[in-house]
Amino acid sequence: MEGELRRFGLKLAGGALEPGEAIHECVILECRKALGRGVALPGGVYFNRACHSQAFEFRCEPPPGATPRLSAAHSAWGDFALRERDEVQRRAVVCARF
Repeated sequence: MEGELRRFGLKLAGGALEPGEAIHECVILECRKALGRGVALPGGVYFNRACHSQAFEFRCEPPPGATPRLSAAHSAWGDFALRERDEVQRRAVVCARF
């Protein structure tokens, strides 16, 4: 997915789990650092059978009316319609909804 994002000049928010931190807490903190806003997390876990690995993919939703403030490390922010994503990304989003 990172390669696909690079084609559009986008990057994933970075970061790593701190000791004792839950994955959803990490996502919220990293989005807050990158966007300057808190976010809602309606996503979940996606299991990649081809690689036999788990990926935590979250669709972050800013509060209504919020305008993200990008950090220097990030160059773009946007919403993408599910139909604009490739098949793997669409499947990951559908699998993450529970």
